[in-house]
Amino acid sequence: SDLGGGRSLIDGSFENGCGADWSCDTDNSCTWIADLVPLGLWNYDGSMVAWLGGFCGGFATCYTEICQTVTGFYGYISWYWMAYVNDSVGVYYVSIDGDVVYSHVLQLSDQLVGYQQESVWDYNHSGTCEICFGVDNNSGCFQNFGDNWFVDSVEISGGIGGDDETGIPQAPG
Repeated sequence: SDLGGGRSLIDGSFENGCGADWSCDTDNSCTWIADLVPLGLWNYDGSMVAWLGGFCGGFATCYTEICQTVTGFYGYISWYWMAYVNDSVGVYYVSIDGDVVYSHVLQLSDQLVGYQQESVWDYNHSGTCEICFGVDNNSGCFQNFGDNWFVDSVEISGGIGGDDETGIPQAPG
């Protein structure tokens, strides 16, 4: 959506797949924006989700990152996520310009409880910044690393440019 005349997230529901609005980087050749319905699961919004982790071609995915570069903003980044948990390993994260602003190690209690909303406050980024959703199995890649983090409906709320019309940066309230 367009907030305050600047560029914000495009395709926050991942409907256009990798390469259009989101860059996708992974340690394998699989497509990590997908429709979950053929697998007996469900999407939150639309027909596609970002799929982080899991198996591909019989091997565990050790690293996947899906990113978009946006014009500077302030406010909240929010998203919905659901998990399919096998092993409870690996760190799932959201980063801005390489700085992790949210992380979560999936637990068995996260298993298919439905989509949950999360949000983080990002104080101020002028210019451009890169927002990424990813998984990194930092304890090494094991064949049994089969946890899956599904992300959908990513939004930015707040404004563009880091301040309101008075020029004063706004804090969460």
